[in-house]
Amino acid sequence: MPTTDRDALIEHPIIFNGEMVRAILGGRKTQTGRVIKLPEHDLLGGEYRLEWDDDADCGDGTYRGCLLWHCDQKGGDPEVLGCPFGYPGDRLWVRETFSLPLLEPCYRGERDCPQVVYAADGHTDWPTRNRPSIHMPRWASRIDLEITDVRVERVQEISLDDCVAEGVIDPRCAGRSTANFAALWDSINAKRGFGWEANPWVWVIEFRKEKP
Repeated sequence: MPTTDRDALIEHPIIFNGEMVRAILGGRKTQTGRVIKLPEHDLLGGEYRLEWDDDADCGDGTYRGCLLWHCDQKGGDPEVLGCPFGYPGDRLWVRETFSLPLLEPCYRGERDCPQVVYAADGHTDWPTRNRPSIHMPRWASRIDLEITDVRVERVQEISLDDCVAEGVIDPRCAGRSTANFAALWDSINAKRGFGWEANPWVWVIEFRKEKP
């Protein structure tokens, strides 16, 4: 669990696939959208109204939350959802697919290991198999991101400029559309029931890459 002291730096892990890692490293990706996990007892029907509140108490020591109402909760108290990825000023450390050498001390967690290899870099001659991004330890991460803004919206509300910020559309291209982003979104989220056509609510997290 992250510390709840808002005067201290709070870090959260976040997973990106190889394409998005390359976009971050190339300076083309400065935002990401992540599905908001709504309470299970409200998933069977009805519409939601989400309202951002800078002063909401998320109950976990953070200072901002997203207030959630269900259409059937007439006069009921709102439920508060805190963004699990953090808030402006917090840090995200990127988990990505990687490899480590066999029988080396760094495999036990030494931070100065020079032999971490990242699949996004296109290496094909490494003697060990790739390890899933979910298993990447903090010390092996090479990318730190500072959160600059957080908001909520439906995924289909994304603008063309935001598609560029997502790293899926070249800003120099004429006739831009959201099709590339929709395809990327479905490749990650459709199998979980949160595809483009389902139009789920998402956390939109803007960030900037910290210097090494």
